[in-house]
Amino acid sequence: ERKHALAGWLEHDLLARFSDRILPVDTPVMLEWGKLASALEKRGRPMPAIDSLIAATCLYGELVLVTRNEHDFDHSGVEFINPWSGSRPT
Repeated sequence: ERKHALAGWLEHDLLARFSDRILPVDTPVMLEWGKLASALEKRGRPMPAIDSLIAATCLYGELVLVTRNEHDFDHSGVEFINPWSGSRPT
């Protein structure tokens, strides 16, 4: 029952409410992801798939990432800010 309630919330409420603020994972983002993953692997600093996909989305869109997980993105080349620590974009 809980599983169906969460699926309904995601499909009907959350997506409808934020549809204009959800970034696509399209071909250009995937190409950026491939370049990033390859570069990080060559430097011996691979990232988990989801983190590197978030980073690639930011790099492609020239976006600043808002996260408290600074360590996860510090070698990705992504500009980020941690509003919980008061740090400025990197």
